[in-house]
Amino acid sequence: MSSSQIFQAIYALIAIFSASLTVIRLQAGDWMAALWPALIAGFCIYRLFTVSGD
Repeated sequence: MSSSQIFQAIYALIAIFSASLTVIRLQAGDWMAALWPALIAGFCIYRLFTVSGD
């Protein structure tokens, strides 16, 4: 595995965890608490599409 594939796997795992945490917090009605995991998931998804595949 190349280093870019390792980073993509890490970003994917963080995005999945953050998205699930966002959903859990939104279902509990904690809108402000759901903001940070949503931003982290968005950043990780952005990085998944912008990591160069060397």
